[in-house]
Amino acid sequence: MLHPLWGRRFRLPLLRTGNRELDTPVVVPPPPQHDGIAGNLASALYAAPDKRSAEQKKLVLDYFEYSNPQLQPARIELAKLEAQSAILTSQVPE
Repeated sequence: MLHPLWGRRFRLPLLRTGNRELDTPVVVPPPPQHDGIAGNLASALYAAPDKRSAEQKKLVLDYFEYSNPQLQPARIELAKLEAQSAILTSQVPE
């Protein structure tokens, strides 16, 4: 459970220094929430598309290609063909 002060402004009155700059309210950022996805993927999705690195672009593309249900039959067929290819390749003498 998150602390009720996450994301809210608060003062620490016991630590007043007399320095106006140090006594300003502190804003605590909300905790990151990834909704069940990996942190590196969440970071890539959070970044603007034109600011993503090549690795982040590949990560986002791979995630959405794998999670697209319309591609499921094609992925199954590809896996079958790759298995058949591996079987045939293993039977060829070197």
